[in-house]
Amino acid sequence: MTTLADLPLTTLAALAGTRLRPDGRRFAVIGLPSAQRGQALAAAGAAFVFAADDGVEFTLVLPEADLPAVRPEAGRVATGFELLHLDAILPWDTVGYGAAVLKALAEAGIAVGFYSGYAHDSLLIPAAQMPQALAVLTALIAEAQQRL
Repeated sequence: MTTLADLPLTTLAALAGTRLRPDGRRFAVIGLPSAQRGQALAAAGAAFVFAADDGVEFTLVLPEADLPAVRPEAGRVATGFELLHLDAILPWDTVGYGAAVLKALAEAGIAVGFYSGYAHDSLLIPAAQMPQALAVLTALIAEAQQRL
């Protein structure tokens, strides 16, 4: 298994400089047939946080408060999540950052959805596990800082 000692120095530095930023709102994840993408986006408006379409399923993450506007009767819905933003600008050639974060959370038994933006990543975590996730990642960041 990969440890922090195995990470490239640039990745370790990015991890050490990561700021954890909880969003504080509750979120839902909706899975719909891709054919309903336009309708779901129009209904969600600017409320959605993440969207992905693989040509079969369209996934939308939005605040639970905005869920009724989308009316996802034809899809699947999971609720009770919180977003944790990982504030660290990551070049696209960064190797192992996400793996280190996900490994630490997996070892703690924390379920997570990982969303990668252009330069920042975000985690979708069950709300009940957010305090534990923050503690685990705070310890991971501290360890990365000590290794620099």
